[in-house]
Amino acid sequence: MKASYFILFLLIIALIFSSYILFFKITEFNSNPVILEQKNITPNENIISYPYGELQYYPNMRFNHNNITYSIDSSCSEEKIKRIEKAISMLEEDVNEISFFYTNNNADIEIICENKNVPSEVKEYFIAGEGGPTSVINTSLFYIIEKGKILLYNDKSSCDHPNVELHELLHVFGFEHSTNKESIMYSVSSCKQVLTEDIKDELKRLYSIENLPELYFSEIDVKKHGSYIDFELKIKNQGLVKAKNIKLRIISTFSNNTIDEFDIGDIEYGEGKYLKVENLKIPFRTKDIKFEIVNGKELNNNNDFAEFSIE
Repeated sequence: MKASYFILFLLIIALIFSSYILFFKITEFNSNPVILEQKNITPNENIISYPYGELQYYPNMRFNHNNITYSIDSSCSEEKIKRIEKAISMLEEDVNEISFFYTNNNADIEIICENKNVPSEVKEYFIAGEGGPTSVINTSLFYIIEKGKILLYNDKSSCDHPNVELHELLHVFGFEHSTNKESIMYSVSSCKQVLTEDIKDELKRLYSIENLPELYFSEIDVKKHGSYIDFELKIKNQGLVKAKNIKLRIISTFSNNTIDEFDIGDIEYGEGKYLKVENLKIPFRTKDIKFEIVNGKELNNNNDFAEFSIE
């Protein structure tokens, strides 16, 4: 009888153990699946990187020419150079207004590499690169990028597309981080991110603007005493390139005759020139005079004059 009870006891233990194993097998197969990152996807044209419209560090950031030069340091491996070239080619293909040219001397964009990984503040992630403008001139109308630099680390990317390289290149062009995880400009890189239409459109808009100066009177003050005037003024260039051989012409609006003309010379973008003149003789019966900036083609020639009544 005791043997029978013992056998029954063993059968119960075996049943409990097998039920325990089965329970965990069922739990394992019905748990949430681990979703692996898809390396290549079809881009969604509706993805927006900057839904609030603030794309760049400052508004209207751009180089003042469309043919952008770049150099690649010898520290970059052959594989890294291929990825850099691919990123440049992709941007050039998407934005026809920009062209890139390799040079060894005084490049607009300097690309260097370092054989290390830099930990970020976010656990389990590593900084793969850094990039941005290194010299910017504020002309009030544009923020002109004069130089940019990209530093690429030894990231172990398995992406087919050079997302890290393109991300840092766009930083050089002034684009900030995006809050959209699907955007190429999101702060943490992944293979599924894409170059969104709002970035392309902004680059096309900026580099469709003709590379011209834009002159205007920032200050002007005129005083009359008898048949003479004294004046002082400032002319500034808020355009993209240097304005050359500028003249200031003073005209009698009644007769449309030139009273006098002054050579101003050249004005670099983002800079200005000051002129002060005393005791300039005004023709008899002159009631109104016009100050006119005489220059070649500009972005806007409608703000090159100022009129004054001197009665």
